[in-house]
Amino acid sequence: MKLIKILTAFIALISFQIAAAQWLNVPPPAEARNLMVVGGGVPVAGSSKVSFTEDWDCVASDSPNCDETWTERNGSDWDINASSQIELITNTTNSFLINESKALTTTSQYIKVQFLTTMDYPGVVLRYTNTTSHFYQIEFQGSGGFSWSHRASVGESATQIGTTLDLGDLSIEDYIGFVVIGTGADTDLYIWKNPTGAAPDAGGTTWGSAAADISWTAVDPGANAVDSGSYVGLFSWQNNSNTKFDNLSAGDVP
Repeated sequence: MKLIKILTAFIALISFQIAAAQWLNVPPPAEARNLMVVGGGVPVAGSSKVSFTEDWDCVASDSPNCDETWTERNGSDWDINASSQIELITNTTNSFLINESKALTTTSQYIKVQFLTTMDYPGVVLRYTNTTSHFYQIEFQGSGGFSWSHRASVGESATQIGTTLDLGDLSIEDYIGFVVIGTGADTDLYIWKNPTGAAPDAGGTTWGSAAADISWTAVDPGANAVDSGSYVGLFSWQNNSNTKFDNLSAGDVP
């Protein structure tokens, strides 16, 4: 009860500071500017951007967890193999591995990961919320092609957005970087092969000062737009050759 009274008083103070600042036409204090309110009206410090890395450099395990805590979705089983890589074990169609322990704070998101499989249609997931909500899936189609798709849920079929674009031959151990920015008709998606650095440049339209190798910048997703979702992860459409990834970095676009 004492804590509730303190929080209530704190919220009242911040609200007064913001209202006073607006009336005086001056910026509110930093503690007010860097405050956001989540469920239950409890103030949580800041909306700082989030990033994380994962190299799966752990002892072989029947668990995907190493630097981060991962969630296996749609009946899939992802393990850390003897080479310290993440490997899809079960031959389950549409297998997802999502970092649901690390919520991003914006919809401008990136993920970079080393592809160790060029078969079985591996890919990444952006703007994921939960198993019953829609999200974006970017999938390697073979022969250098990548497709951008919408899924209504993990159990639904993918609906492709725009056309498949050619990134060129993809070799095992290539790093691929993905960025999504914007919402609705203004959503843009960018892909780089072997970009420099763990994260894209500020704004997300370049990575290591280089323009994207392929991008969808004039494609309106229409009803397939995904304008929310805080989680990112990995995907494989099938698993005939044990899909593998390694050395991942992801987060909010700087």
